[in-house]
Amino acid sequence: MRKPCRLLRSLRAVSLSFLAAGLVGCGGTIYFGHSSTNTASDATLRQDAGVDQANCRLPVVVMREAGPPYQVTSEPGFVNTGTGQYLKDGTASIADLPDVSVGNIVRGQSLHAEPAWYDEAAKRWLPTGFVAPDGQSYLWYRLLPAGSNSSNFEQVELHRFDLTSHSDQRLWSFPGEIDVDRWDGSGIHVHTFALRGGLQLWLIDPRTSIVTQQPPSDAPRRPTIMPGDPGPAVGIQSNALGGTVYRIGGGARDDPELVFYESAPGQRVTIYKGRQGDATGFDPSVALTDETGVWFSDNENLGLWHWDRRTGLRKIAVTGLPDLLLGPNAALYVDTAGSCM
Repeated sequence: MRKPCRLLRSLRAVSLSFLAAGLVGCGGTIYFGHSSTNTASDATLRQDAGVDQANCRLPVVVMREAGPPYQVTSEPGFVNTGTGQYLKDGTASIADLPDVSVGNIVRGQSLHAEPAWYDEAAKRWLPTGFVAPDGQSYLWYRLLPAGSNSSNFEQVELHRFDLTSHSDQRLWSFPGEIDVDRWDGSGIHVHTFALRGGLQLWLIDPRTSIVTQQPPSDAPRRPTIMPGDPGPAVGIQSNALGGTVYRIGGGARDDPELVFYESAPGQRVTIYKGRQGDATGFDPSVALTDETGVWFSDNENLGLWHWDRRTGLRKIAVTGLPDLLLGPNAALYVDTAGSCM
């Protein structure tokens, strides 16, 4: 039986529009950590000669959810993908970085920033995964007016924090929700939802803060519906360059399930095809692409999964996890938090 909906476990990686809509971690959705250097395209979902997915160090965040009253705690660390051994990173700190969650309140609990993403280029943990292609800066939001939360804010400020100069740059403010689609060589691609309007697309220059509106054709592409699909492809958050993995299927036991990405419109690459609760035991949630393929967290088991086109789907049983006093209304999850090194 699938565990209850997890509301908070992916807040570290998702955008404000998901917060406001209350869609984080629920239903059949797979939520992505944000990898700013890779996409889920045929070109990048391959075994990279420099990183062996079967023997590398994968950043993760171990999250415990319990209630009532609702509580969430987390700790960052690394998993050896060869042995499955987890090791807490006792040196992780973001005390010198902006609190990216100021003003965000979910289920009455104020969210304060914690280590959530390991930036390999900067060799440090960050409070979010919206990272620049070179790994030397990241994006964060401020809700306005001061003291507002995701249900009553009037404006959102988008900021870029430079890890090299340790300086903060206000990029843009908008009277509504901002959702970062990707950050590539052309700039920061976002879409917005005005408080009293519809969706619009924008390109932000991270150096000059110049914002230009983009045509509808720049919108993230949705998957092609195919005959025989067991249901609609549920909304999936893409990584920072737009690569997306989709999941089709229900949450009940024996429901057909399909996990895939598209190499081109209508051309699917199947990662998994089966039924909920089958012998494979694959029940993915948070997903992340890097140069080795796709890493998945698991809804049901304290483990991780890896997939690439050469080796297929492989499970990693994680050991050495912290004793966080699990009870009848508590659950523990291991979420991907950066590219394997």
